[in-house]
Amino acid sequence: MVASRGASILVAPSLGSCIGLALYDRETKVGGLAHILLDYAASYRESGQALGKYADTAIPELIRRMVYLGASTERITAKIAGGGNMFGECIPAPIFDPGLRNAQAVSEMLRNIGIPLVAEDIGGYQYRTMEFALSSGEVVIKRWGEEDIIL
Repeated sequence: MVASRGASILVAPSLGSCIGLALYDRETKVGGLAHILLDYAASYRESGQALGKYADTAIPELIRRMVYLGASTERITAKIAGGGNMFGECIPAPIFDPGLRNAQAVSEMLRNIGIPLVAEDIGGYQYRTMEFALSSGEVVIKRWGEEDIIL
């Protein structure tokens, strides 16, 4: 998890069932990127150890870091990618799909905080990399063997 401003390019590589969350304040060009591994900290034994690991702890912390750099919570928007079913057809999604749970948790947290989700590329069966340009707010999703997706 990182917050920055200016001309930085933030990267979340190898998003499988994880969620890459890009938050952005277009006016100040302050942005943040989190690579969220799991949904809710309380669901896991090690719940207090890594703020960036869980949707319910990463999002408030990333917003806090962005506000410290000059962002306004009223202007922050979100883009997400990842949330794939990395077990493919072996284990059908309704039975066991941590990617879907992660995507739902992130969307729910953003909704509860009041951050609009303006673009997403979630689901599917393959890994992707998320590149976030703070100078423009553009997010590029790269998948092996496919054309880039711009969010």
